[in-house]
Amino acid sequence: MKQYLLVGILFFAISCKNDDSKDPVIPLPDAPKNMSYSIITSYPHDTSSYTQGLIIYKGEMYEGTGLEEKSKLMKVDLKTGKALQSIKLRNEFFGEGVTILNDTVYQLTWQNKVVFVYTLKDFKKIKEFKIDTDGWGLTTDGKNLIVSTGGSDLFYYDPATFKLLKTQTVTESGNPSFNLNELEYIDGYIYANQYLLPYI
Repeated sequence: MKQYLLVGILFFAISCKNDDSKDPVIPLPDAPKNMSYSIITSYPHDTSSYTQGLIIYKGEMYEGTGLEEKSKLMKVDLKTGKALQSIKLRNEFFGEGVTILNDTVYQLTWQNKVVFVYTLKDFKKIKEFKIDTDGWGLTTDGKNLIVSTGGSDLFYYDPATFKLLKTQTVTESGNPSFNLNELEYIDGYIYANQYLLPYI
């Protein structure tokens, strides 16, 4: 009986050891590398504007602002900070991110779940789309519209129909990021500021 018990214990010990050796060791991803920057110049800005979206397009600056009863879409003179062209959203809308694709302006709303589409030349509203999430940041890769909603995911939409095409999760050191806010697409990279944090 002792021989059988000893053989059983040895078999169990060997089996456990073999199982442990099969588990692959997966290294954690490296932490994001710090990027340097330098301030080249600064421009005046209307501090009453609660900026939610900002874009330079064909040398002109466009800005979307937030807050109920105060949300606007504007074309702004970069040197003076004064609005050259402006339209106000209806009082119930809280404007968010803006981007321009093919001379068409897209503007998100925060919790209203509506996307406004305008002509670039005169800010004439030509479409409205429904969206299933909050709207935070908005950019384009030249083909798709890319939306952030305050979490760790980026959502890619068809600009013609606003149909969701895919979702991409952003991670830092292997963990989901958070508070992804305003977006910019530059040279194949998406830059996002993290709301309430001093990070891009």
